[in-house]
Amino acid sequence: MTAPATASENAPAFARNLATHLSEAPAEMELVFYRDLAWNADRLRAAVAHLREVFASRGPAAQVAIVMRNHPWHIAALAAALIDGHTLVVLSPLEPVERSTDDIRSFRPAVVVAETGDAGPDLRAAAAAAGAAFVELSVPGQGSGPQLTRRSGPIEPSDPEPGVAIVMLTSGTTGPAKRVSVRYRDVEAALAGIDRHYLGKVVTARRTAPVICPLLPVTITGLWALITALAGGAPIVLMDRFDPQPWSALVRRHRPRTLNLPPAALRMILDAEIPAGDLASVAAVWSGAAPLDPALADRFEATYGFPVLQSYGATEFTGGLAGWSLGDWKTWGETKRRSVGRLHPGVEGRVLDPDTGAELTPGETGRLSFRTPHSVGAGPEDWINTNDLGRIDADGFLFVEGRVDDVLNRGGFKVSAGKLKSVLEEHPAVREAAVVGVPDERLGETPGALVVLRDGQDATDDELEAWIRDRLPPYYAPTVLRRCEAIPRNGAMKIVRPAVLALLTEPRS
Repeated sequence: MTAPATASENAPAFARNLATHLSEAPAEMELVFYRDLAWNADRLRAAVAHLREVFASRGPAAQVAIVMRNHPWHIAALAAALIDGHTLVVLSPLEPVERSTDDIRSFRPAVVVAETGDAGPDLRAAAAAAGAAFVELSVPGQGSGPQLTRRSGPIEPSDPEPGVAIVMLTSGTTGPAKRVSVRYRDVEAALAGIDRHYLGKVVTARRTAPVICPLLPVTITGLWALITALAGGAPIVLMDRFDPQPWSALVRRHRPRTLNLPPAALRMILDAEIPAGDLASVAAVWSGAAPLDPALADRFEATYGFPVLQSYGATEFTGGLAGWSLGDWKTWGETKRRSVGRLHPGVEGRVLDPDTGAELTPGETGRLSFRTPHSVGAGPEDWINTNDLGRIDADGFLFVEGRVDDVLNRGGFKVSAGKLKSVLEEHPAVREAAVVGVPDERLGETPGALVVLRDGQDATDDELEAWIRDRLPPYYAPTVLRRCEAIPRNGAMKIVRPAVLALLTEPRS
């Protein structure tokens, strides 16, 4: 058996729990699943121990840049970095390689980690120029352990900012993805708040229910699923990307009690007509990362017989801010089902007038602002304003009602992009839609709509425009209406608005 994993006494509780769960798991207990592979506890312990040794050779608190994927060696690398207090710099295989090489040159990490298919010459050259050791991971099911190329040169790796756990990419849904630094204390506070909110206490015992992770861990949504599973000692089931048919097979096999899925995945499950029997083990699904259409939630619940519980958060707040617990749902589900739930313990919220900044009374709609013990780059006394519109009722339930930048100003007329999107998706021929503002010299901006039609269905522009005019004021009519095979989405399956705008404005062939 591989030697036990231990974390330092100064490590946050979640990192110590991670190490304890890893050390105490029975040797043959299967902890990481990927396709036909299953890593037992001894296999995972050995992988984590190997990578801890590599990372430690570059310093007691090194920056480790990882091109993240949902593959077993990447789980080991994440665990190794967190147990020993290193700083993880997340690189995305979905971004152009130039973005990753620029980040390596900028951050000068001590170690760069990438799978064989991602370890191209440009990435290797950037690592060498930064003086970083390069760790090449084998493709799952192929090869042996990581291959290490040590580097030394005139450029020294930069020291990480003290206490930073993850240098994270934001979702990039409204513009280029930005970098935010999530501290270890932020992760600790967020995990503790989640436990208290959903379970009523902070839990240190091993969690036996498997966690299915179908989202690439390059945004907080995908990465958070891995961190919570590792910290809880739960078995982790990995997918390269969400696909409803193989996903349902994994649900049948592993029988999870709860699921976490973005709204786009719920729609794909329904469109694929996954049988209700495949999800017989499930008691609830939590849905976040993007706004949830109430009609979609109603349809999903009617089909599968368990509730869709909304949650709400953002990278800038280390993930979750609010969500439904099962206890709250039993009490309030019928009367407040459009809410995203109550704020997590330690999270305070207020609603501000979008124009004046004045605080509004409970029940009024305005710009949402939060104060938390885990706001990224802010103290526990600092209020952070969001671009989301919403209200908080007298019982403390949060209702999110769009975004400030989703309200288009069409020559003085206010157009809700979310409302237009919902109306388009009510058309029987439309599977999904995305609406963004299209620049206009005379009016400032006008609505543009990108639609995906259902298989075997058709609808002309005139039919869709008539549908909109019958349900909304005339200034809601889109000036650009185009069809596509799929709405552009990021790793968390959130709509990427710059990519939608590019499709709407590119010249027709």
